[in-house]
Amino acid sequence: MMKKSLQIIFLLALPMLCSAQNNKLIDATSAKKIDTLKRQLILQSDDSSRIYIMSGIGFLYEVSNVDSALKYYQVALNIARQREFAWGETLIMTSMGGVFRQQGKLAESLDLLLKSLKIARDKNLPYHIARAYRRIADIYFDLENLPKAIEYVLQALKIDEQNNNKRSSAVDYSTLGEAYEKMNKLDSATFYIDKAFIQSDVFKDFIQVYYEINGNILAKKGNYQEATFNYQEGLIHAQQNGDLITSSRICADISELFMKINRKDSAIFFALKGFKYGQEVSFKKGVITNASLLAEFYDSDQPALALKYFKIAAAAKDSLFGVNNIQTIQNLVAREEAKQKELEDVKISFQNRLRWSAALATLLGLIIVAFMLYRNNKQKQKANSLLTQQKEKVENTLKDLKSAQTQLIQSEKMASLGELTAGIAHEIQNPLNFVNNFSEVSGELLAEMDGELEKGNIDEAKAIAADVRLNLEKINHHGKRAADIVKGMLQHSRNSSGQKELTDINALADQFAPCLPWTAGKRQIV
Repeated sequence: MMKKSLQIIFLLALPMLCSAQNNKLIDATSAKKIDTLKRQLILQSDDSSRIYIMSGIGFLYEVSNVDSALKYYQVALNIARQREFAWGETLIMTSMGGVFRQQGKLAESLDLLLKSLKIARDKNLPYHIARAYRRIADIYFDLENLPKAIEYVLQALKIDEQNNNKRSSAVDYSTLGEAYEKMNKLDSATFYIDKAFIQSDVFKDFIQVYYEINGNILAKKGNYQEATFNYQEGLIHAQQNGDLITSSRICADISELFMKINRKDSAIFFALKGFKYGQEVSFKKGVITNASLLAEFYDSDQPALALKYFKIAAAAKDSLFGVNNIQTIQNLVAREEAKQKELEDVKISFQNRLRWSAALATLLGLIIVAFMLYRNNKQKQKANSLLTQQKEKVENTLKDLKSAQTQLIQSEKMASLGELTAGIAHEIQNPLNFVNNFSEVSGELLAEMDGELEKGNIDEAKAIAADVRLNLEKINHHGKRAADIVKGMLQHSRNSSGQKELTDINALADQFAPCLPWTAGKRQIV
């Protein structure tokens, strides 16, 4: 009960707080900024800077004096066109489109915005493309086509985030929050509004919009006290920033809230303020909303006033949503969709050509690679064949060399064997010669001994017999010598057991020295 009482007191105090913020504060705030820009404009001779300054002056006049805004925009647009500044042309055309939308001239606004978007696209101006998207989204807001509005805002947000444009991104988040709030998707609305508020340092000129949307979300959730606080903050910031458009909208929101808690007088008070703000700035949507509320409020007790505001709202609606106006808008939308379809078809055709080109390039590349592989394979086969031939030639040469080597070794062996045989034959021949010689001499001595015996010369016969015995000993000696040579050769030819034995090296040398070829003919016969 206490909480409800505080809530009512808070709501009752709101009209007094808001009435303290009058048009004089708004006019003074805007006038100060405008005067500063006008002084800069007088001192500035560069056309680019002049366009930017006049754009700023027009922007400030949008929320307080529409005619002055359009006057400065038109001068800036003429300069941009004379100097062929595409960026300046799309900048001013987008701003003028926003003013026309504010006045309820939706067809003229959409036509101008679509032309501005085309220039920005043709010249590839990302900032201006995103800006045109945002203003086109506002048109769809007014036509209550919220999905289409969200589509355009998301396109703007994508560009702004890619270019790290925090201020524009904050505006995009705020617009998305408002769209989802209108669609009663309050969680999504809160998500985007909070993202916008995080960047409030670059969003300060539009902070009133955050408070308005957040107030609407809270009001729909039934949290009237916090909703009213947000409306109050939004209205204060709107008046400090000279924003009569948002002031008109917030007054309508507060009026609806007061009606929910049966505070009709306060509801009428804010509806009248909102209606006045809307008229002052030629804000058709604000005039319609607040006039409709007043018609509803006065319907039961003041029918004449109710009829007055009903007619005002009806006339404004007719100018905003009249048959001719809507038909023109539909034609513009259809034409733009046709252009987009044509662009999409061109894009698809271009992409298809790119795919075909890529496919052909890939195929050509594969053919080239295949040809190179084939050529390399043929060269490899040729090289392998040549290497095989060279290998066979080398192998045959090696085989011939081995055969020649074998023959040479065999020849050397045979030559060595011949020399060895000659040496052996010579060594064996010596003792054989001695045997033969001593045998012949012994035969002669025996014949001579027979003659002496016949003569009876016994002593002489004995002497001869002694010589014969000596010869026989020599024959035996040289026979054993030949036998030793043969025995040594046989031992040398036998496979050795590998067992090591003690050997008299002198005897061994004496034994084999006669067999060596280089000693042949040098050893004396004993």
